[in-house]
Amino acid sequence: MSNLWFNVTSTSKYDGKESNYVDLSKSEWAKNLLNHLHQISDEFYGYINVNGMAPYFHHSMVSRKNTWKTLGLKFWNVLIYKYKNKFPVSYNFLRANPDVIAMSFSKLEPGSRILPHSGDTNGIFRVHVGMIIPGALPECGFSVRGERRSWKQGELLAFTDAFEHEAWNETDKTRIIMMLDIIRPEFKNHQRYICNQVIASLLIQRILSGLFKNRKHNTGPFNVPLSVRKTCAWTALVVVYLALPVRNIFAYLSHLTRK
Repeated sequence: MSNLWFNVTSTSKYDGKESNYVDLSKSEWAKNLLNHLHQISDEFYGYINVNGMAPYFHHSMVSRKNTWKTLGLKFWNVLIYKYKNKFPVSYNFLRANPDVIAMSFSKLEPGSRILPHSGDTNGIFRVHVGMIIPGALPECGFSVRGERRSWKQGELLAFTDAFEHEAWNETDKTRIIMMLDIIRPEFKNHQRYICNQVIASLLIQRILSGLFKNRKHNTGPFNVPLSVRKTCAWTALVVVYLALPVRNIFAYLSHLTRK
């Protein structure tokens, strides 16, 4: 069994013994997802045709600004209630499958790349589900530590997110996938800690990306002294543990008032 690893408190890239890719297609949540994929897709297209999608906040991760856009329904076990009325099937799926701690949609514009980067933790597997796939390798694809794969329409591509990975779309059409995060079975008892630590890490990243908007993309752990990172991570973690329950209550109550 691997030890828990977090990018924010690491001095080097993750070098675990896991496979780059994993087969999760026989999981109950995966069967449930594929059974409802058409309905979830209809919800997504119905929403973005009116509202569009927002660029991912970390602009240094893409080859061209604003070419990677996302829409998230759940992040690290935190539901985004403002979309709930527009995505009833998606939220019912999330409620019925607690192992799925994140669900979002990712749009990669033609002629663009998501640069090599490592995930926030080894506590999860990340899953891509092909929705609109404009091509295959070598023009359009995904790589984990140099092992390249093509996305396929309506199929799962699951991988160890902690390993360095990248994506590209050199076709003349848009690529769209669904993304899910699944807690690894050996870390289920640590789910709350994993989610809160990563939320704390993302909080730090948002602050740093705001302070250093033009900084060079970094494929490994933060280019900040380890002692500073650990202090920031633990401080942010305490804030998350205290603030998140309050946020969840107010977000839910706000959702009820909008019904």
